[in-house]
Amino acid sequence: MNLRRFRALHQAGATYKEIAEATGLDWRTVKKYLQQDGPVTPPKASSRKGT
Repeated sequence: MNLRRFRALHQAGATYKEIAEATGLDWRTVKKYLQQDGPVTPPKASSRKGT
């Protein structure tokens, strides 16, 4: 998932729907990541070693 591309398209004036169609994702997923103020990459899964 290329979140930098989301931001570039959004800054160029594309709607959530247009970005979703261009990336093959749901518009809700696009909206979720564009509304986050944090990092531009999805969080990494934690690796828990046996307890």
